[in-house]
Amino acid sequence: MYKRQADARLITIDRDSVELTHEALLQAWPRLAGWIARDREDIRAQHRLAEAATVWEASGRDTDALYRGALLESAAHLRPRLNPGERDFLGAALDAERARARADQRLTRRLRRLAVGLAVLTVLLAGTAVAAASARRTATQQRDEALSLRGSDAARDLIASRPRDAAALALAAYRIAPSTEARDTLLLAHAAAGATTLGSGFAHPPGRFAVTYDEAGRGERLWRRDGGTWSPAAVVPTGNTYLHVYSADERRAIYWAGRTDSVLWDLTDLDRPRRVPVPDDLGMMGSMDRTGSVLSAVGTDKTARVWRVGEASVRRLPAGEVVGTAVLDDGSGVTVSRRDGDQDAIERWSLDGRRIATLLRVPHPAVLQAGPGGLLAITSYPSPVDMIILDAADPHAPRIVARADGLDDAASAAFDPAGRTVAVTDGAQIRMWDTATGRARLLLRAQNLRLNSPRLDGSQLSVLDDRSRLWLIDPDLAAVIHQTCVQPAAVDWNRYFAGTARRQLCPPS
Repeated sequence: MYKRQADARLITIDRDSVELTHEALLQAWPRLAGWIARDREDIRAQHRLAEAATVWEASGRDTDALYRGALLESAAHLRPRLNPGERDFLGAALDAERARARADQRLTRRLRRLAVGLAVLTVLLAGTAVAAASARRTATQQRDEALSLRGSDAARDLIASRPRDAAALALAAYRIAPSTEARDTLLLAHAAAGATTLGSGFAHPPGRFAVTYDEAGRGERLWRRDGGTWSPAAVVPTGNTYLHVYSADERRAIYWAGRTDSVLWDLTDLDRPRRVPVPDDLGMMGSMDRTGSVLSAVGTDKTARVWRVGEASVRRLPAGEVVGTAVLDDGSGVTVSRRDGDQDAIERWSLDGRRIATLLRVPHPAVLQAGPGGLLAITSYPSPVDMIILDAADPHAPRIVARADGLDDAASAAFDPAGRTVAVTDGAQIRMWDTATGRARLLLRAQNLRLNSPRLDGSQLSVLDDRSRLWLIDPDLAAVIHQTCVQPAAVDWNRYFAGTARRQLCPPS
């Protein structure tokens, strides 16, 4: 069979391998195309696992640095392709997860016994008519809350397969009792009902252009806006690299290959993406300003380096033990994360090598992400992950905008281009804050949906699901209810809310 395909120039055979040379084979063999796409995702997941295993070893195999929850579940199938050190990391994570599950089961049993005791106590205290009436009201409220929770759980189970039905059921649960669970499920189901895809799936939420996975496995496909639709542009031959960061104007992008190599692409012309040559001594590129003109990197000697595109030389900052860097949005300076014992000092430096201020200290290791107007996301990776959103427009008087503690290793931040809002996502929650006041604008529980790659435009949040579909999450509950009521789905009331009067889901038209 292979000889016939080779004669037809569909594949090339040498001593040790078989190489695909014609994409017609992928069109005739969809399963092969699927294998290639899945293998690309597995390569990216293995890169991330290898980095986590390195941090685990460096911390003395601290259990707090292990994978957990949804991230661990999604990595379990990688075991056959891991090296011994990575398998040790994955095995230790699985053992720790089982131990946590046993502890949770013991806690649940104790809480159930406590609940029974409280119920008995309530009955004993209900001795008067007033107390009895109060007990009836409490019982009704608890019943409604329990029914709302059950309806929300059922709606969440429908999100992937029947999102419109899920939204209607979540709205009914919210009318029974306006619980946090019902609200969260309604917002998520509404977003899932409007989910869209492009090509073989979005690689990142779109902005100036869209990026999808190339069906032939050659890299990533670029798309340009064409009115209200997208038109295909060039394919970027990204190989086994993955996106690390875009410039704010989306003209340049840094791609990483593991922890040792980085590549700079110029995407100004979507039909002719161009790989930008960088000096050999620049190091691992980590960030750039809003136009992609000034880049920062960490050298093999753990020093910070700065390079302006087009210049012949690289500037080294006189700071050692550098963990990460982040160029300011306007390119006027750079923020450095520098190890100091078991902490990282977060410092502001000028491009000519002057330390301006120490902003704060956080547990090691810390990763930096610069936003507009001096905003900064600081992520400390000893598990569980903690993130601080800092306003360092005045480096001598930095202000903490928000904290997000207890995150998993999928934690990611996104800034609104105007600097008005910031969002943080991980495997369990989606959070959004107003950067001027620090007021929370959204706290959304999204367990098991594996939403990732946040992108903000004002208060509208875009994320991708595990099928590379684009979700638009609207935090305005009133607007979501209105849109759900435009074409409401039917709800089997007796199935989910038996014994309660049917509520009116939507306001009279």
